[in-house]
Amino acid sequence: MSVSEITSRQQNLLRAFLLVYVVLVLYTIATGDPLVSLLVDVIFSVAIAVVGVLIVATSNGETLGVTTGVAFLGSGVAQAVELLTGLAIAATTSNILLLAGLGLYLYARAKNR
Repeated sequence: MSVSEITSRQQNLLRAFLLVYVVLVLYTIATGDPLVSLLVDVIFSVAIAVVGVLIVATSNGETLGVTTGVAFLGSGVAQAVELLTGLAIAATTSNILLLAGLGLYLYARAKNR
């Protein structure tokens, strides 16, 4: 789960992606545009699932890394389920898994310092 394992090009792509995402979120907040809001939710779902897969792939089988990655992946999948079905429980599950993943990620970062 080391940031140093990410190449400079990947870091630049990630920064660009995050910038576009933040701009879309701010636009949605400012305008309330439902189509852009849906786009933001879809982007989040895909992005957080990809982050989860990347964390698992770089965890070298360590339990903390795998658990963190699976939490993020689960959050993305649950968000997609909510978008497709409208089930409130899926949205709640996505939020809980996201918070768990963030907590585990921050714990891993603090532990490795």
